[in-house]
Amino acid sequence: MLHEIGLSLGIVEWINDYKEFNAGPIVDLDADLKCALSEFSVPKSVSPSTVEMPGGTGTTDSEFVDMIGAAKEMSGKFDEKICSDISNEQIRQGNDLIEAIRREEFGLDPGISFAESGLLKKQHARLGRALQCLSNELYSQDSHFILELVQNADDNVYSAEVEPTLVFILHSNGIVVLNNERGFSDKNIRALCDVGNSTKKGLSSGYIGKKGIGFKSVFRVTDAPEIHSNGFHVKFDISEGEIGFILPTLVPPCDIKYINEKLLHSENQAVGEAWGTCIMLPFKPKHRSDLGRTSVLSMFSELHPSLLLFLKNLRCIKLKNHLDGTIITMRKVAGVDGMVLISHGTEEMNWLVVSRELNASEFRPEVKTTRISLAFRLDKTCTGEYEPHLDQQPTFAYLPLRKYGMRFILQADFSLPSSREEVDHDSAWNQWLLSKFPDLFVSALKSFCQLSFYKDKPARAISAFMAFVPLVGEVHGFFTSLPHMILSRLRVSDCLLLEGSVHEWIQPCRALRGWDNNARSLISDGLLRKHVGLSYSNRDIVLSAFLAKELAVQEYNPNLLVQILESVCGESDNIDVLSVEWVSLWLNSFYMTLATQSNENELDLLSRLRKVPFIPLSDSLYVSMTDGPVWFPCNLSALQLGDLSVIKQFQYLYSNLRTVSPAIFSYCSDEYSGAKRRVENIIAILQKLGVKQLSAHDVIKNHILEYNFGEGATETKKELFVEFVSFVFEHFQTHCSDCCIEKADIIEKLRKEPIILTTSGFKSPVAESIHFSKEFGNCISVDSLICGTGITWHEVDNTYLKHTKYAVAKWREFLKDLGVSDFVQLIEVQKQVTDGDVPVRDWLSPEMDALLSEISRTGNLGKSKYLLQVLDELWDDCFSQKMNEEIRPMFFLSTFAKRLCDFKWVTSSWDDELHFPTELFYKHEPVFSVLGANAPYAIPKITSKALLKHLGFKVEVQFDDILSAIKSWTNSTSHKASISQMLKLYSLAWDETTSSREKLSNFKASLCIFLPSVHPPDQTEVVPGVFLSPAEAYWDDPAGCLDLIREMNHKGFSTSTVSSVYPGLYDFFVTACGVLESPSPNKYFEILLQVARFKSPKQAAHVVLRVLLRWADDLSSGKMKSEQLMELINNLVKEESTVLPTIQDRWVSLHPNFGLVCWTDRKELIEEFTDAHNVYFVHFGELTDAESEALSGKLANILQEIGVTSLEEVLSRKAIFYDVVDISEKACMVNWVLPYAQQYIYSKHPSVYLQLQQVGNN
Repeated sequence: MLHEIGLSLGIVEWINDYKEFNAGPIVDLDADLKCALSEFSVPKSVSPSTVEMPGGTGTTDSEFVDMIGAAKEMSGKFDEKICSDISNEQIRQGNDLIEAIRREEFGLDPGISFAESGLLKKQHARLGRALQCLSNELYSQDSHFILELVQNADDNVYSAEVEPTLVFILHSNGIVVLNNERGFSDKNIRALCDVGNSTKKGLSSGYIGKKGIGFKSVFRVTDAPEIHSNGFHVKFDISEGEIGFILPTLVPPCDIKYINEKLLHSENQAVGEAWGTCIMLPFKPKHRSDLGRTSVLSMFSELHPSLLLFLKNLRCIKLKNHLDGTIITMRKVAGVDGMVLISHGTEEMNWLVVSRELNASEFRPEVKTTRISLAFRLDKTCTGEYEPHLDQQPTFAYLPLRKYGMRFILQADFSLPSSREEVDHDSAWNQWLLSKFPDLFVSALKSFCQLSFYKDKPARAISAFMAFVPLVGEVHGFFTSLPHMILSRLRVSDCLLLEGSVHEWIQPCRALRGWDNNARSLISDGLLRKHVGLSYSNRDIVLSAFLAKELAVQEYNPNLLVQILESVCGESDNIDVLSVEWVSLWLNSFYMTLATQSNENELDLLSRLRKVPFIPLSDSLYVSMTDGPVWFPCNLSALQLGDLSVIKQFQYLYSNLRTVSPAIFSYCSDEYSGAKRRVENIIAILQKLGVKQLSAHDVIKNHILEYNFGEGATETKKELFVEFVSFVFEHFQTHCSDCCIEKADIIEKLRKEPIILTTSGFKSPVAESIHFSKEFGNCISVDSLICGTGITWHEVDNTYLKHTKYAVAKWREFLKDLGVSDFVQLIEVQKQVTDGDVPVRDWLSPEMDALLSEISRTGNLGKSKYLLQVLDELWDDCFSQKMNEEIRPMFFLSTFAKRLCDFKWVTSSWDDELHFPTELFYKHEPVFSVLGANAPYAIPKITSKALLKHLGFKVEVQFDDILSAIKSWTNSTSHKASISQMLKLYSLAWDETTSSREKLSNFKASLCIFLPSVHPPDQTEVVPGVFLSPAEAYWDDPAGCLDLIREMNHKGFSTSTVSSVYPGLYDFFVTACGVLESPSPNKYFEILLQVARFKSPKQAAHVVLRVLLRWADDLSSGKMKSEQLMELINNLVKEESTVLPTIQDRWVSLHPNFGLVCWTDRKELIEEFTDAHNVYFVHFGELTDAESEALSGKLANILQEIGVTSLEEVLSRKAIFYDVVDISEKACMVNWVLPYAQQYIYSKHPSVYLQLQQVGNN
């Protein structure tokens, strides 16, 4: 222990003693082992029971208490036994190198100064922290250290006579790693004591590890790994500081041979197979528990046998597990046909490995060549056959990285990040390597075919090879593009065999698969090659349907049969050469192929077939179904009975029918046992193509509905089309059982064709809107809406009424089903909801769009009102069900409903303009009671509640409506409203703004308060009024000035109190909206200025008195601030601020030009100084007793404050002596009383005494 501490701290004396100790004689290891065993007990987590090991040797955990059993103890106490085949000189040289590294690389020299030592400690701590971060973040999994150790072992140097082997020994307290390499060199040791200084950098052939950081991954499981190799005995200990990641510490030697015998139980190891390196990894504390050891055991699942495939040197890996007494051996040997055989216990895995050397000098000058490889696992069955093993395999960069979804192993010298856990996506080198794999993969097919067990079965070789082809979507990450690249190479390569040949290869796009003998009898090789350019591929080749599709291999399917038939019929006289018999065979084969194969494109195929002229008619012509309807042959029983009435009535209709030639059913020769079945098949497929038996109902479904209406109607076709509609109409009047089920379908198909004769020609009810005329009972005056607009309006022609005997009501019912309407027509379309794939029904009306657009453009109020009236009458019966559709949890609003709100087309009671429906109010009590007549109401008033809802007329007053209304009212020159209406409006606004600061802010910004010009006796009476802003209005007027101003009715100045109109809304107007409770002092001053301009002092004296009293109250209560008082005084001093009434009946201010402005309540003084020059008495007229009392009280105070002094204060009195008098008696009395008076004032009124004393001193 002391030696170890001395080596760690660099104490010279202890190091020398350690050297002498090592130079001494070798002691008995067994004795030391027994000593060590006696000191340490078995850990609690290990069962003391005996574990059976391979070979029958019973060993208990007490015999290997720690990681190396008797050789060492995990805490750092070692058996100081030197391995017999390592000389003392080698050990001494190794120790010298370690000491040199510690001294030269880390500055651990006892001779350095204290300051230098402190600096080194800081540098070491900083470097240690960086290494700690690197260790924690470098690898995402603890198990990665196992692969790093395998990597290092593969990069080691081995003697020629040994089998390169790596052994992991796992027990309760740690892991021992043994490797039979030659041993570590000085460079190896120096590389371990550094970061990024690997000895494998710069080698032309490339090594697995090149970064110099791989060994650091062992710190994920240990704090102090030890290395014993070639005379080097060193550990890296991070338990006392992170610098231990790279700082070597000498440890006593260890007998590797003894560890081999005791832990590996390999006593018979050959002399040439001695272990050159032993690495000891004592567990961290967290891994010594049961759970920790379980996690460590799971780490060794990374040791898959395929690990050996691409290692350059290593041939064998062993795992000895002392926890469960098992040993696992994995070995790589050469197999048959150049394959690689990997044994894993009793299991054997065969791998076909194909490789290619690449010239890498252009991309990496330091690497001349590099090799890429692919490995395919083939499992040997119990019958001796080989089958592909299709589990996902990892990608290798000599060692496994991770799985990318491929069923084969892909190996290359990829550029990897430091974690070695996946391929670097951004590396150009990796992209170049990736581009070389598709050609290598395609070339592997040849290797498959050359395997001895596939040589006579090339189809099986191809099937096995194709099973490994990666498909799009299976591979991810960096290799996502690999399936595309491989499939692209395979598509252009000859990788499939022709049927009946082992030497003729073809490209996938030229091969036909899935065929049978019947197919070859129908379609010869020459016919197949001529018309579709294909050849029959070997039927033994097995391809998945998806892979065949990706390779563009053609399937034998109905589509191919149609393709061949189209090509045959596309050449002149070809169908005649092939004959009706060939057509018969083809129809039977096509039906059977449809029946046996699931084909999603059956409807499309039948649609294509209907365009091919291959159906033989009775007149020997070959026609297509698109040329016109075709019928099966039928009897003429009706004609034989002489019933010609139907034919005469519909002579154009019956002259249009065609029938199939009966010869097509007669070519069922005796060589086919299922002749009857063939006839049934031919009939069935012809029925799918549209050939039907002749009947009234079938004439409608299979002739009228299948007729080509697209060319327009000539005069002859005009009669034919009219007969079509009339025929369907009359047939619907009968009680046809088929029509009960199919009537809706017939109607739907008829609607799609231009079959209805209108005033504008033949029209399709789906393509264009068609309407009833007055003759068909339409009561809407459409002319009043479309007159002068240029809108096209199609009405049904009256010809139909003349063609049959049925009443108009029957025709209306039939034509309504076809889509004819009295007013605008709604068209149903399918749409996808944006938030999902749910289809919904939508309704459009181009006619309504045109009407709305025209009315909106012209501003025609009459048409607007009539359109709204018509919609109100028809809405509930015709339109209300087509406004929206429920798509849980919401409703989808139809386009028709939206368009009604997208145009300005509704007339308003407010003005002579058109508006959007959503801009107008519906006139009823909830709205009228709040907005009165001063709101835009829609006219005419509608009665349909559904229409009201869909148009979006406002049926209640919202907060935004209040803001808009107030804004429009304040912009008008005059406004009339009732007090009750405005009271409701402001109350509603109060309710809305109570819970929302934003609404309150918006309302205050646009608030104007309606004040009536006159106060009506009834609050519901509509009266004129004005709107005032909050700055112009006041809740109350204690001085009573505002009414005077209002009576004066001065232009541009209108004022009144809010409380007189809305007494209950104090909190709303004052507290919430900021209306002032009363005018401010300056506002009263402005009012006085207005009063003084139009009233004489005698008329307005009481007004000034009330204002002054209000100022006095505000001053005493604190409402008037000192700043306001000063501003008021400054205003009164101005010469033009003449607001003070005087007894001389003149308005004055406190400007010096007016002389002395004062007040007094003494009449004798007023009479004496009234005529004095530049002396004005402020006079308020006749005063009441209360006013007189206020004059000498609070009024005097405010006058004093604003600068109006009392006359008594400015008067000076002089004694006028008329003669000399003796007052000595009175002077004596004063002198006698004065001391007593002073004492009384001093005791009762000390503050007054102090003031008098100060005056006396002054």
